[in-house]
Amino acid sequence: MREWLARLGRTLSPASREDSAGAEEQRLSAARGATPVRDIKPRDEVRVCGVIRSITYPAPGSGGSFKARLWDGTGTIEIVWLGRKVVDGMTAGVHLVAHGVAARRADGLCLYNPSYDIIAS
Repeated sequence: MREWLARLGRTLSPASREDSAGAEEQRLSAARGATPVRDIKPRDEVRVCGVIRSITYPAPGSGGSFKARLWDGTGTIEIVWLGRKVVDGMTAGVHLVAHGVAARRADGLCLYNPSYDIIAS
């Protein structure tokens, strides 16, 4: 009984839900021929697939860039659209495939101005 309760606790824990979601994202990414984020190196031409976890809008009047963090179950990569205030259809929770050249920044890898397709749920 005690073992069963311990197993149930692991099944319902937030970490196991994250693992399960990560495995599903990895499966979907592989099915679309995408490169896992954990395998990307700077200057690689890549196709990534995952879910947008967060969006950063530029400050009004700043002329900044629209940024989105894509997670594929193996890691995250920032996608940056230079000089854009918004990208139509882009919200947290959207699944998308993006294609571009990876760049190294102080805070990790990113794709600048990639081509992309939003995947219907």
